[in-house]
Amino acid sequence: MLDISQLPTFLYYGYIPDAQTAYEFSNWLDSTLSPEPIVESDEHELVRKGISALKGAFVDIPSGDHVIPISGGLDSRTILANLLEHFEAFTLHTITYGTPGTWDYEIGNRVARKAGTKHVSFDLTEVTLDLDSILEYTSIVNAPIPLLEGYYNYLIPKCFGKQAIYWSGFMGDPLSGSHLCDLTESWDSVIAVFAEKNHYSQMDLCSPRFFPEKAVTKIFQGNNRHFTLYELIDFAYRQCSYIKPTVMIAGYTYQTPFLHPSWVNFILRVPLFQRQKQHLYRQILVHEFPKMFSLPTKNSRGYRLNEPYWKKRLRSTIERRLPVKLSRKKQHVDPGVNYIDFAAGIRFRDDLKMLVKNQIQDLCSRQIIDWFDPKDVLKLHLETSSDCSRALELLVSTELFLKARGK
Repeated sequence: MLDISQLPTFLYYGYIPDAQTAYEFSNWLDSTLSPEPIVESDEHELVRKGISALKGAFVDIPSGDHVIPISGGLDSRTILANLLEHFEAFTLHTITYGTPGTWDYEIGNRVARKAGTKHVSFDLTEVTLDLDSILEYTSIVNAPIPLLEGYYNYLIPKCFGKQAIYWSGFMGDPLSGSHLCDLTESWDSVIAVFAEKNHYSQMDLCSPRFFPEKAVTKIFQGNNRHFTLYELIDFAYRQCSYIKPTVMIAGYTYQTPFLHPSWVNFILRVPLFQRQKQHLYRQILVHEFPKMFSLPTKNSRGYRLNEPYWKKRLRSTIERRLPVKLSRKKQHVDPGVNYIDFAAGIRFRDDLKMLVKNQIQDLCSRQIIDWFDPKDVLKLHLETSSDCSRALELLVSTELFLKARGK
């Protein structure tokens, strides 16, 4: 739960970087990794070893009802492809949730159809956000996070119950190199870059007396330098304190294959250039699961992984030149949106607008934020083209956490 003394940190990062959790993860990583790097120069051999390491993460699979959330990304599809080598497709439950027209929603559903699993699809634009349901979720959250994101993830275990086994792609992307930032400077300079890159909101909600770097303390580095300092901070703080409690709901059973020692001990010891832009990981997937990864991916902006670079570059250029005003039109859907378009939802959806207005009003009545007026943030969002949705989500989450504590 959120403590008032932690409020500035939460309003900056969107979570509380927990030093104890970071220390424990860093120690686990150090004890899991072999000290010697993998120096194999033949990429084909690295791919072969990577396939073996990945398959090693899918041994001793527990029996039960297996539920795999399927998005447009790589990790969920990788999990499904591996499980299909152990189970018939019709015995596996898959679920896709999001906004129609987005890569996560459209590609996720397409992957499930191709696989032939028992599939459920949630159009989140049709899911009404009511205070009682969100407070029910808030009461079981074990760390301060943006609650509306977390609530949508909660819908999955709420649908299938506590007896099911849920498969999570947690740490798949960052371990394979998606957050690789080759900074070799001092701890202080890397922490400063991390703080700058991980400001959650588009707005500065903190008082001038708050210094975000002080919320992130140095942690045990160990003897393994197979990854950068920036990655270690990202793994130990952002992934463990924010991503994990968001996607893995407390009280349910999860399998996390990308944290299996077989995979971790391989992917974090390959040369850094092989993890740049997840290069080696992508080569492993295309080589071992060519049919599954012949479909488009969110990571390639709606193209296949092996699509020519010029095509992906052209689409990116066109999308950047689209008029910004499109984002204010109710019918426009950014294909890269996660969950829902919160900015448009706060403007056009009665349930979301009312939820946000009421929580902002209640938060203001507490008078715990005296360096700005939260109502001004809502007014700016509703009356101008400014996107204050992430700032509003943090302010709403603050009020919901306080309500859940009975304050």
